[in-house]
Amino acid sequence: MTTDAAPPPAGLRLRKRERTRLAITGAAFRLFAERGFDAVTVTEIAAAADVAPATIFTHFATKEDIFFSRGLDFTTGLPEVIDSATDGDLPVRLGEFFRRTITEVVTSDWASARAFARILLGSPALRRSYLPLVRAWQDLITNALLARSQRDEDTAEIALFSALVITTVSVAMDAMHIALATDAPARQVRKTIDAGLDRGFARLAGAYPDGLTAQRPPAP
Repeated sequence: MTTDAAPPPAGLRLRKRERTRLAITGAAFRLFAERGFDAVTVTEIAAAADVAPATIFTHFATKEDIFFSRGLDFTTGLPEVIDSATDGDLPVRLGEFFRRTITEVVTSDWASARAFARILLGSPALRRSYLPLVRAWQDLITNALLARSQRDEDTAEIALFSALVITTVSVAMDAMHIALATDAPARQVRKTIDAGLDRGFARLAGAYPDGLTAQRPPAP
């Protein structure tokens, strides 16, 4: 008499899934760095990671998703920062959050950050795919602020504020990617990040001296 083997514990399944994801992203980035993003196929990534092509699509919807999988690192904890900030110090708190998060991601692995920047700037397809990712960050900020406000009359101002925040972050990151891709010294990369964010968030704080909700239009 035989019995079916028990399924592996949930924790073991999660660890195996994470190992597979890391194998896929590691293989993909090696190929992207060697040949450029546009020249690499999903089939080649699967072969390099020693998985079936179908396995890749259980973890990532597209090849672009593999590349941008680290993008989540830039927004982890962002809703909590928004929720805990007072209305008046919101621009300052957001500036501190993005400076800290971006710097930590870049400095934790300089080689990967430089490879990421070179691959991104070398691929028109990736630069196009970058826009929806940035818009998702903007939507995250908008939704967190709307949840905090719970006032319909704040919607337009919150949408504008979120767009200004993400424009500031995008401009700073564009300059950072250029510095990384051209092998600027680490100190210069940090200065580039700080300068871009400081300039943009100082302007943003100046535009909202009394806080975000103080910009509400007068009641008719």
